[in-house]
Amino acid sequence: NHSGEVTSTADGAQVVADNVIDEANLKVDNSPTNDYVLTAKSSAAGGLTWAEAASGGAASFRNILINSNFAVSQRYKTGSHSSDGYVIDRWYNQLSGGSGSHQQLAFSAGDEIEGSNYYLKMNVTTGDNWCSLRYRVENVRRLTPGSWTISFWAKGTTPPGGLKFWGNQTFGSGGSADVDISETALTALTGSWTRQSLTFTVGSLSSKTINDNNSYFNFNIGQGSDSGTAAWNIEIANVQLEKGAAMTDYEQKGDETYACQRYYQQLAYDIYDPLCSGAAFAGDMVHGTVHFYRPFRTEPSMSKA
Repeated sequence: NHSGEVTSTADGAQVVADNVIDEANLKVDNSPTNDYVLTAKSSAAGGLTWAEAASGGAASFRNILINSNFAVSQRYKTGSHSSDGYVIDRWYNQLSGGSGSHQQLAFSAGDEIEGSNYYLKMNVTTGDNWCSLRYRVENVRRLTPGSWTISFWAKGTTPPGGLKFWGNQTFGSGGSADVDISETALTALTGSWTRQSLTFTVGSLSSKTINDNNSYFNFNIGQGSDSGTAAWNIEIANVQLEKGAAMTDYEQKGDETYACQRYYQQLAYDIYDPLCSGAAFAGDMVHGTVHFYRPFRTEPSMSKA
Protein backbone atom coordinates (compact mmCIF):
# COMPACT_ATOMS: atom_id res chain seq x y z
CA ASN A 1 0.00 0.00 0.00
CA HIS A 2 0.98 3.62 -0.61
CA SER A 3 1.14 6.03 2.29
CA GLY A 4 0.69 9.78 2.56
CA GLU A 5 -1.59 11.82 0.31
CA VAL A 6 -2.88 8.92 -1.80
CA THR A 7 -3.37 5.43 -0.37
CA SER A 8 -4.70 2.23 -1.85
CA THR A 9 -6.90 -0.34 -0.16
CA ALA A 10 -6.78 -4.11 -0.37
CA ASP A 11 -9.31 -4.17 -3.20
CA GLY A 12 -7.18 -1.80 -5.30
CA ALA A 13 -9.20 1.38 -4.78
CA GLN A 14 -7.21 4.59 -4.34
CA VAL A 15 -8.20 7.06 -1.63
CA VAL A 16 -7.09 10.71 -1.35
CA ALA A 17 -6.43 11.80 2.23
CA ASP A 18 -8.34 14.72 3.74
CA ASN A 19 -6.94 18.26 3.57
CA VAL A 20 -4.16 17.58 1.06
CA ILE A 21 -5.40 18.82 -2.34
CA ASP A 22 -4.43 22.46 -2.74
CA GLU A 23 -4.31 25.00 -5.54
CA ALA A 24 -0.98 23.71 -6.84
CA ASN A 25 -2.46 20.24 -7.42
CA LEU A 26 -5.39 21.40 -9.56
CA LYS A 27 -5.26 21.32 -13.35
CA VAL A 28 -6.66 24.77 -14.22
CA ASP A 29 -6.15 26.84 -17.39
CA ASN A 30 -5.36 30.19 -15.72
CA SER A 31 -3.81 31.69 -12.59
CA PRO A 32 -6.09 32.53 -9.68
CA THR A 33 -6.99 35.96 -8.37
CA ASN A 34 -8.05 36.49 -4.77
CA ASP A 35 -11.80 35.86 -4.25
CA TYR A 36 -12.22 34.15 -7.65
CA VAL A 37 -14.12 30.85 -7.76
CA LEU A 38 -13.39 27.61 -9.59
CA THR A 39 -15.86 27.01 -12.43
CA ALA A 40 -16.39 24.41 -15.13
CA LYS A 41 -15.18 25.28 -18.63
CA SER A 42 -15.28 22.56 -21.26
CA SER A 43 -12.63 24.20 -23.46
CA ALA A 44 -10.11 24.53 -20.63
CA ALA A 45 -7.26 22.15 -19.90
CA GLY A 46 -8.62 19.92 -17.17
CA GLY A 47 -12.09 21.39 -17.65
CA LEU A 48 -11.64 24.06 -14.97
CA THR A 49 -11.00 27.82 -14.87
CA TRP A 50 -10.82 30.53 -12.20
CA ALA A 51 -13.46 33.24 -12.68
CA GLU A 52 -14.84 36.19 -10.75
CA ALA A 53 -17.85 35.22 -8.66
CA ALA A 54 -21.12 36.69 -9.92
CA SER A 55 -22.53 38.82 -7.12
CA GLY A 56 -26.16 37.98 -7.81
CA GLY A 57 -26.08 34.40 -9.03
CA ALA A 58 -27.48 33.40 -12.41
CA ALA A 59 -29.47 36.63 -12.76
CA SER A 60 -26.58 38.87 -11.72
CA PHE A 61 -26.59 41.06 -14.84
CA ARG A 62 -22.81 40.76 -14.92
CA ASN A 63 -23.07 41.47 -18.67
CA ILE A 64 -23.61 45.22 -18.65
CA LEU A 65 -24.60 45.49 -22.32
CA ILE A 66 -28.19 46.03 -23.42
CA ASN A 67 -29.39 44.00 -26.42
CA SER A 68 -26.14 42.06 -26.49
CA ASN A 69 -27.87 39.22 -28.37
CA PHE A 70 -29.22 41.56 -31.10
CA ALA A 71 -32.82 40.49 -30.49
CA VAL A 72 -34.34 44.01 -30.43
CA SER A 73 -34.50 45.88 -33.73
CA GLN A 74 -37.22 48.53 -33.47
CA ARG A 75 -36.10 50.65 -36.42
CA TYR A 76 -35.95 47.95 -39.08
CA LYS A 77 -37.65 44.58 -38.97
CA THR A 78 -36.22 43.28 -42.24
CA GLY A 79 -33.55 44.02 -44.81
CA SER A 80 -30.07 45.54 -44.69
CA HIS A 81 -29.27 49.22 -44.22
CA SER A 82 -26.22 50.98 -45.58
CA SER A 83 -25.78 54.32 -43.82
CA ASP A 84 -24.02 55.31 -40.61
CA GLY A 85 -26.37 55.06 -37.67
CA TYR A 86 -28.29 52.74 -35.39
CA VAL A 87 -29.98 49.75 -36.99
CA ILE A 88 -30.24 47.13 -34.26
CA ASP A 89 -31.00 48.85 -30.95
CA ARG A 90 -27.93 50.17 -29.07
CA TRP A 91 -25.52 49.08 -31.88
CA TYR A 92 -24.15 51.71 -34.25
CA ASN A 93 -23.05 51.05 -37.82
CA GLN A 94 -19.87 53.17 -38.12
CA LEU A 95 -18.77 53.05 -41.77
CA SER A 96 -16.30 55.91 -41.29
CA GLY A 97 -15.84 56.62 -45.00
CA GLY A 98 -16.26 53.01 -46.08
CA SER A 99 -19.40 51.45 -47.50
CA GLY A 100 -21.46 48.45 -46.57
CA SER A 101 -24.58 47.26 -44.79
CA HIS A 102 -25.69 46.06 -41.40
CA GLN A 103 -28.65 43.82 -40.52
CA GLN A 104 -30.29 41.52 -38.00
CA LEU A 105 -30.43 37.87 -39.08
CA ALA A 106 -32.06 34.83 -37.50
CA PHE A 107 -30.29 31.55 -36.81
CA SER A 108 -31.72 28.50 -38.50
CA ALA A 109 -33.54 26.17 -36.12
CA GLY A 110 -30.98 24.05 -34.33
CA ASP A 111 -28.08 26.45 -35.04
CA GLU A 112 -28.79 28.88 -32.19
CA ILE A 113 -25.82 29.87 -30.04
CA GLU A 114 -26.32 29.75 -26.26
CA GLY A 115 -30.07 30.18 -26.64
CA SER A 116 -30.00 33.27 -28.87
CA ASN A 117 -32.29 33.51 -31.91
CA TYR A 118 -30.48 36.35 -33.68
CA TYR A 119 -27.10 37.68 -34.72
CA LEU A 120 -25.82 40.79 -36.48
CA LYS A 121 -24.10 40.83 -39.85
CA MET A 122 -21.95 43.77 -40.93
CA ASN A 123 -21.01 43.41 -44.60
CA VAL A 124 -18.34 45.94 -45.63
CA THR A 125 -17.99 46.30 -49.41
CA THR A 126 -15.32 49.02 -49.22
CA GLY A 127 -13.16 49.18 -46.12
CA ASP A 128 -11.66 52.24 -44.45
CA ASN A 129 -9.91 53.00 -41.19
CA TRP A 130 -12.17 52.83 -38.12
CA CYS A 131 -15.00 51.15 -40.06
CA SER A 132 -16.64 49.16 -37.28
CA LEU A 133 -19.51 48.20 -35.04
CA ARG A 134 -19.81 50.62 -32.10
CA TYR A 135 -21.48 50.45 -28.69
CA ARG A 136 -21.82 53.14 -26.01
CA VAL A 137 -22.35 52.34 -22.35
CA GLU A 138 -24.23 55.19 -20.72
CA ASN A 139 -22.35 56.82 -17.80
CA VAL A 140 -18.55 56.53 -17.79
CA ARG A 141 -18.72 55.61 -14.09
CA ARG A 142 -20.41 52.33 -15.00
CA LEU A 143 -17.05 50.78 -15.90
CA THR A 144 -15.17 50.90 -12.62
CA PRO A 145 -11.37 51.01 -12.78
CA GLY A 146 -9.59 47.70 -13.29
CA SER A 147 -9.83 44.70 -15.58
CA TRP A 148 -12.82 44.18 -17.89
CA THR A 149 -13.38 41.39 -20.40
CA ILE A 150 -15.20 41.60 -23.73
CA SER A 151 -16.28 38.33 -25.35
CA PHE A 152 -18.39 37.35 -28.35
CA TRP A 153 -19.03 34.70 -30.98
CA ALA A 154 -18.06 35.63 -34.55
CA LYS A 155 -17.23 34.41 -38.02
CA GLY A 156 -16.51 36.09 -41.36
CA THR A 157 -13.54 37.54 -43.22
CA THR A 158 -10.88 39.54 -41.41
CA PRO A 159 -10.62 43.32 -42.10
CA PRO A 160 -7.45 44.89 -43.54
CA GLY A 161 -4.90 45.02 -40.74
CA GLY A 162 -6.78 42.44 -38.69
CA LEU A 163 -9.90 42.49 -36.52
CA LYS A 164 -9.41 45.09 -33.77
CA PHE A 165 -10.96 46.30 -30.53
CA TRP A 166 -10.61 49.84 -29.20
CA GLY A 167 -12.53 52.22 -26.99
CA ASN A 168 -12.47 55.31 -24.83
CA GLN A 169 -13.73 56.88 -21.64
CA THR A 170 -15.66 60.05 -22.52
CA PHE A 171 -16.41 62.36 -19.59
CA GLY A 172 -19.10 64.50 -21.22
CA SER A 173 -19.34 68.11 -22.34
CA GLY A 174 -17.16 70.30 -20.13
CA GLY A 175 -15.53 67.21 -18.64
CA SER A 176 -11.97 65.93 -18.73
CA ALA A 177 -10.31 64.93 -22.00
CA ASP A 178 -11.14 61.47 -23.35
CA VAL A 179 -8.96 58.57 -22.25
CA ASP A 180 -8.37 56.01 -25.00
CA ILE A 181 -8.37 52.22 -24.71
CA SER A 182 -5.61 51.28 -27.16
CA GLU A 183 -6.40 49.49 -30.41
CA THR A 184 -5.77 45.78 -29.78
CA ALA A 185 -5.79 42.80 -32.13
CA LEU A 186 -8.50 40.18 -31.81
CA THR A 187 -8.50 36.67 -33.26
CA ALA A 188 -8.72 36.49 -37.07
CA LEU A 189 -12.16 35.56 -38.39
CA THR A 190 -12.85 32.26 -40.13
CA GLY A 191 -15.89 30.65 -41.72
CA SER A 192 -16.89 28.96 -38.44
CA TRP A 193 -18.50 30.41 -35.35
CA THR A 194 -15.79 30.85 -32.69
CA ARG A 195 -15.95 32.48 -29.27
CA GLN A 196 -13.14 34.86 -28.41
CA SER A 197 -12.34 37.30 -25.64
CA LEU A 198 -10.07 40.19 -24.75
CA THR A 199 -9.27 41.66 -21.34
CA PHE A 200 -8.44 45.38 -21.10
CA THR A 201 -7.85 47.87 -18.31
CA VAL A 202 -10.11 50.81 -17.47
CA GLY A 203 -8.22 53.69 -15.90
CA SER A 204 -8.92 55.50 -12.65
CA LEU A 205 -11.57 58.20 -12.45
CA SER A 206 -9.64 60.07 -9.75
CA SER A 207 -9.23 63.79 -10.51
CA LYS A 208 -11.54 63.51 -13.55
CA THR A 209 -14.26 66.07 -14.18
CA ILE A 210 -17.41 64.22 -15.24
CA ASN A 211 -20.62 65.57 -16.74
CA ASP A 212 -23.11 62.94 -15.63
CA ASN A 213 -25.66 64.08 -18.22
CA ASN A 214 -23.70 62.82 -21.22
CA SER A 215 -20.63 60.82 -20.21
CA TYR A 216 -20.14 57.31 -21.59
CA PHE A 217 -17.75 54.44 -22.28
CA ASN A 218 -17.43 53.68 -25.97
CA PHE A 219 -16.02 50.59 -27.68
CA ASN A 220 -15.62 49.43 -31.28
CA ILE A 221 -15.05 46.08 -32.98
CA GLY A 222 -13.91 46.10 -36.60
CA GLN A 223 -11.27 47.59 -38.87
CA GLY A 224 -8.86 49.69 -36.84
CA SER A 225 -6.34 52.27 -38.01
CA ASP A 226 -5.48 50.40 -41.22
CA SER A 227 -6.83 52.37 -44.22
CA GLY A 228 -7.10 49.38 -46.58
CA THR A 229 -10.19 49.31 -48.77
CA ALA A 230 -10.63 45.53 -49.19
CA ALA A 231 -14.10 44.12 -48.51
CA TRP A 232 -14.73 42.19 -45.29
CA ASN A 233 -17.62 41.02 -43.16
CA ILE A 234 -18.40 39.95 -39.64
CA GLU A 235 -21.29 37.94 -38.24
CA ILE A 236 -21.39 38.42 -34.49
CA ALA A 237 -23.52 37.06 -31.65
CA ASN A 238 -23.78 37.15 -27.86
CA VAL A 239 -21.46 40.00 -26.98
CA GLN A 240 -20.61 40.20 -23.28
CA LEU A 241 -18.82 42.96 -21.34
CA GLU A 242 -18.11 42.03 -17.73
CA LYS A 243 -15.93 43.06 -14.83
CA GLY A 244 -12.85 40.91 -14.25
CA ALA A 245 -10.02 39.28 -16.14
CA ALA A 246 -11.82 36.08 -17.18
CA MET A 247 -14.51 35.28 -19.75
CA THR A 248 -17.55 33.59 -18.22
CA ASP A 249 -20.55 31.89 -19.82
CA TYR A 250 -22.78 34.22 -21.81
CA GLU A 251 -25.62 35.64 -19.73
CA GLN A 252 -29.10 35.68 -21.29
CA LYS A 253 -31.25 38.41 -19.71
CA GLY A 254 -34.62 37.86 -21.37
CA ASP A 255 -36.57 40.41 -23.42
CA GLU A 256 -34.74 43.76 -23.29
CA THR A 257 -37.17 45.80 -25.38
CA TYR A 258 -38.09 47.92 -22.35
CA ALA A 259 -34.41 48.65 -21.62
CA CYS A 260 -33.86 49.70 -25.25
CA GLN A 261 -36.87 52.02 -25.12
CA ARG A 262 -35.00 54.26 -22.68
CA TYR A 263 -33.08 55.44 -25.78
CA TYR A 264 -35.43 54.94 -28.74
CA GLN A 265 -39.10 54.11 -29.25
CA GLN A 266 -40.81 53.20 -32.49
CA LEU A 267 -44.39 54.36 -31.99
CA ALA A 268 -45.85 53.30 -35.33
CA TYR A 269 -44.80 51.01 -38.17
CA ASP A 270 -47.57 51.86 -40.65
CA ILE A 271 -49.40 55.00 -41.74
CA TYR A 272 -52.56 53.52 -40.28
CA ASP A 273 -51.09 52.88 -36.82
CA PRO A 274 -52.46 55.34 -34.23
CA LEU A 275 -49.84 57.72 -32.90
CA CYS A 276 -51.77 59.73 -30.32
CA SER A 277 -55.20 60.66 -29.08
CA GLY A 278 -56.35 64.21 -29.74
CA ALA A 279 -58.77 66.51 -31.45
CA ALA A 280 -58.88 68.51 -34.68
CA PHE A 281 -57.66 72.05 -34.09
CA ALA A 282 -57.53 74.01 -37.33
CA GLY A 283 -57.06 73.00 -40.93
CA ASP A 284 -54.87 69.90 -40.94
CA MET A 285 -53.60 70.45 -37.39
CA VAL A 286 -54.40 68.19 -34.44
CA HIS A 287 -53.76 68.82 -30.78
CA GLY A 288 -53.07 65.63 -28.91
CA THR A 289 -50.95 63.74 -26.43
CA VAL A 290 -48.34 61.18 -27.41
CA HIS A 291 -47.92 58.45 -24.82
CA PHE A 292 -44.50 56.82 -24.62
CA TYR A 293 -43.86 53.29 -23.43
CA ARG A 294 -41.47 54.53 -20.75
CA PRO A 295 -39.51 57.70 -19.84
CA PHE A 296 -36.55 58.52 -22.08
CA ARG A 297 -32.99 59.02 -20.92
CA THR A 298 -33.25 62.66 -22.00
CA GLU A 299 -35.77 64.88 -23.80
CA PRO A 300 -36.48 63.08 -27.11
CA SER A 301 -36.79 64.41 -30.63
CA MET A 302 -39.37 62.95 -33.02
CA SER A 303 -39.17 62.15 -36.71
CA LYS A 304 -41.25 60.39 -39.33
CA ALA A 305 -40.09 58.05 -42.08
